Amino acid sequence: MDPTLPVPVLARAIHLAALSVGFGSLVARCVLAPSPQVSDQARGSLTRLASACVAAGLLTLLPWVVLQSAAIAEVDIGFGLPGATVLVLSQTWFGHIVLARVGMLAMALLLCRTGWPILAILPAGLALMSEAMIGHAVNGGIAILAAEALHLLAAGAWLGSLPALLILLRGPDAMSAAQRFSGFGMAAVAAVAGTALALASVQVGGAGGLFGTEYGAVVLLKLALFVALLVLASLNRLVLTPRLVATGPGMLRVSVVMEIGLGLCILGAAAWLASLLPGAHQQPIWPYAWRPSLTIFGYVAIAPELVAEPVLAILAILIAWALLGFALISRRLRPVAFLVAVLVPILAVPHLSALLVPAYPTSFYRSLTGDDPAAVAAGRALFATHCVACHGLEGRGDGPLARSQMPPPADLTAEHLLQHADGELFWWLGHGIDLPPGDLPSASDGAPRQSMPGFGAVLDERSIWELIDFIRANNPYFAATIHNRASWGAPHVHAH
Repeated sequence: MDPTLPVPVLARAIHLAALSVGFGSLVARCVLAPSPQVSDQARGSLTRLASACVAAGLLTLLPWVVLQSAAIAEVDIGFGLPGATVLVLSQTWFGHIVLARVGMLAMALLLCRTGWPILAILPAGLALMSEAMIGHAVNGGIAILAAEALHLLAAGAWLGSLPALLILLRGPDAMSAAQRFSGFGMAAVAAVAGTALALASVQVGGAGGLFGTEYGAVVLLKLALFVALLVLASLNRLVLTPRLVATGPGMLRVSVVMEIGLGLCILGAAAWLASLLPGAHQQPIWPYAWRPSLTIFGYVAIAPELVAEPVLAILAILIAWALLGFALISRRLRPVAFLVAVLVPILAVPHLSALLVPAYPTSFYRSLTGDDPAAVAAGRALFATHCVACHGLEGRGDGPLARSQMPPPADLTAEHLLQHADGELFWWLGHGIDLPPGDLPSASDGAPRQSMPGFGAVLDERSIWELIDFIRANNPYFAATIHNRASWGAPHVHAH
């Protein structure tokens, strides 16, 4: 069974939600309803909620493990599934972590039922953290694994405590609970955002992975949900909580219900991401005609006015947003600051065009060969077969056919080669290079004329990478310390 199908993803999301609310409810019992400030009845309600969710965590673990075992063992739902599940539980790392999670959840449930909910926080938190041990972070080193564990704990404490907050808002402790949650939520959000950035830096795969893979698309969905949740949280903190005494908890309860809905969607997106291959491990397909580039800043000494335009535009946007933040904190001139924060970016965006360059679907491709010496040698043979006629034996653009071509073939030993990412070279070698419009008339069939033909019909993907490796190795300006691998790229310059 494919683990990316909706049913396994939904099963994992439901289980993750149960773990999060179970842990979050126990945290809320200590943070939002401390004794003796909050009644024993309210604290008892939170204990019962935590106990129910921990029990739900145990119950929802079984269907998810069965579906995941089917994917690991590559069997369909049927008579062979029980045996495959036992095999996965007894002989795989995934199975061992699952069994440990069962033990931790059982311990947390026992502590809740026997009157020790404070102690239950530890096994419930460990059960939630164990998700990191069977996710993508397990292959990222100890720092990334720690970031994933902290991310799970912070998200569980924040999102998982929302149902507990909703319960407290129905009683006499509404004001104190809302005020405590405000500061607690800010700390949790900061931890969630910081760890998310650390994880994205190694899992998303940069701009290419973010916009050119399914994993990146789900990350963007999760980010949009997170921003919407932050907007609601800010509304609660800045508007609804201060007015709680005057207006009552009705509107705040509605807002918390909406936060819970968004939180469940975020957990669903997290379960979806866990079933996908990270963008950093895929060849992204860039979907846009342009891509971001920072190399304009390399021309500051030659054309400072070109660099100044986007820099000033960025500064204007940052200042406008800083003023908005100050207005929100000081509670002064908020409408004016909001208007400025909207208008300034609209006016500044056209001045950021220098940070964009033409792009190709393979602009963010990464080499499959990694400059292996054998790949360079294979590329030398391919160059002799397909490229020498135009580019010459040494790649200087002086081959036998060079004089008959207009424009002439590029000198592949020149410094301009450093301006191009590997993905650009891959596209040009596979599809050819079209002449700019107006240089020469189109071919008789209406197709654009090319200054260099593509070799995608005669060379497979690995052969093209081998050819790129040789071209790089043959260029005297190209050294191992300045490889253009996975770079933001450079201004588009036609190579012929």
